[in-house]
Amino acid sequence: MKSMTGYGGARKANSSFRIESNLRTVNGRFLEIKPHMPRDYQSFEADIKKLVKKYLKRGNVDLYIHRRVLDASHQLQVLPQVGYAKKWLKAYQKIAKELGLKGEVRLEQLVRQSEMIQVEQDSKVSPEEKKLVLEVVEAALKKCEAERQREGRALKKELTINIAQLEKLVEKIDQLRQKANEQMQVRLQDRLSRVDEKVHVDPQRMAQEVVLQIDRVDINEEIVRLKEHAKQFHKLFSQTKEPVGRKLDFYTQELLREVNTIGSKSQLSKQTEFVVDCKSIIERVREQVQNIE
Repeated sequence: MKSMTGYGGARKANSSFRIESNLRTVNGRFLEIKPHMPRDYQSFEADIKKLVKKYLKRGNVDLYIHRRVLDASHQLQVLPQVGYAKKWLKAYQKIAKELGLKGEVRLEQLVRQSEMIQVEQDSKVSPEEKKLVLEVVEAALKKCEAERQREGRALKKELTINIAQLEKLVEKIDQLRQKANEQMQVRLQDRLSRVDEKVHVDPQRMAQEVVLQIDRVDINEEIVRLKEHAKQFHKLFSQTKEPVGRKLDFYTQELLREVNTIGSKSQLSKQTEFVVDCKSIIERVREQVQNIE
């Protein structure tokens, strides 16, 4: 079990670059990756996202990658413009001929012209740089993953305590079930007997009506389902490989559904009190489950 909240950072450098990566994750229904990085890295953004998906399954992820150039010489391209040089040379020679001047055109004269040599920066990311970026991102992911697992262990501990408390309350409600049914039976029989004093009612029909009314308010099915849902929580707590957050969220909703039904059927003030306590615990569980991957 892992939390969806975490942070990780890492940096590495070679002779040309220093790469730093930081990522922060918060809870989210799906996995949403928001990369913030140099434009040159967009060419392999898919590889970066694939790496993130290797470690994270759910949550909103803000991934930051920073690059500091230590030596830019390998990115520079010095391009001689030979075509320009030939045209300049012809122009010099023509001027000399027209003016009757003697002398040779030297190389230094040609390269003084700004057009002769162009310097361009190669924006293409080298395989070495890409490899370095992916290594740094993975290192940050591993640190974030460790933090998410640590937080997940803490959440598991809290959830285990809350579910155990809920189970105890459900057991107390179950213990009051028979008493509630007996009181309901006494009230119904008293009402029906008063009716029978005025209008004769078939005893068998009266007994059937009592059974029917008691069945409507009986909470045995809800108790059984609550106990089964609690077992599912403990089962999911033991899973370590697959994300369980969505399943836990589903069972939390089912817990609340059953408790609400019990509350609507409650015949005893003590039962109602226990139902309120159950709702309070389930609300805490719901908040904790929202942050589980």
